[in-house]
Amino acid sequence: MAADEILLGYFGFLNTSKGGETLLRALAALCQSGMQARVVLIGGSAGASDKTDAAHTRQLLELAQTLGVSGQVLRTGFLSEADTVAALQSCTMMVQPYADGASLRRGTLLACLASGCPTVTTHPATRIAELQHNVNVHLVPPK
Repeated sequence: MAADEILLGYFGFLNTSKGGETLLRALAALCQSGMQARVVLIGGSAGASDKTDAAHTRQLLELAQTLGVSGQVLRTGFLSEADTVAALQSCTMMVQPYADGASLRRGTLLACLASGCPTVTTHPATRIAELQHNVNVHLVPPK
């Protein structure tokens, strides 16, 4: 990784509520603006029994190809707890763009925050006192 490269991390399964399309479009916009950026998808793929998530993951990988950023998308696959923490902490920032807003019920968001890595996520549907914009998280509108 180049010293000036931005490594955007995403943690968890990719399903329709988790904003993977938004993340890939943001990556494409960064790359088109001349920035060196990559996305690392941290974690395992959807299980074989979850055909909806598996199909959505394929659609996202096809979108990355269409946007011309497939070479900037890295996938770790399943990692041990220690390796997951190391992967989270190696990122410039974590990006968790939930389509329905952030929630403290999202274990992946809590793991990102606990890692100490700067985290960007979507505004929650209702205010959550523990999520303080520009203090412990950067909140953005969905899409």
